Amino acid sequence: TPYNPRSPELVVHEIEECYKRFGVREIDIFDYEFTFLSKRVERICQLIVERNIKISWACRSRVDHVDEDLLMKMKSAGCSRIYFGIESGSPEILKKVNKGISIQQIRQTIALCNKLKIRTLGFFLIGAPGDTKASVRQTIKFAKSLGLDYAQFSKCLAKPLTPLWKSLV
Repeated sequence: TPYNPRSPELVVHEIEECYKRFGVREIDIFDYEFTFLSKRVERICQLIVERNIKISWACRSRVDHVDEDLLMKMKSAGCSRIYFGIESGSPEILKKVNKGISIQQIRQTIALCNKLKIRTLGFFLIGAPGDTKASVRQTIKFAKSLGLDYAQFSKCLAKPLTPLWKSLV
């Protein structure tokens, strides 16, 4: 489905309601594209800070959709954890699954998060097209080298209507 994010004002209004009315102090923003529109994220962070909402929150992101400036704004607004879809430690596998990121980008983004004391979780896939025992070992070694707070390894699934699913069909 097309990405249709809600306005920053509505998002923060709901966060504020959870905070003030229900005493919620931690939120998980479950949006796989959360940092895709950086100006939207900046506005959400600005509103959280302006409204003095002292809440800890987590989100999902791609490593290529954040930079130091955005991460600093997120941290100042309470972002304490980011889940990154890293997928593999093999450049060849990253290319085969059309991830569009490099090993260097992954390392830089995780290092920035560590520097800012934002906890990180890396999602990794096992069994992607072209994966071998050697590339799986390479991915595990890579994951261990990143300084992630958490790593999750899952089998690669071809979810309906994704490029992988279309390729297999």
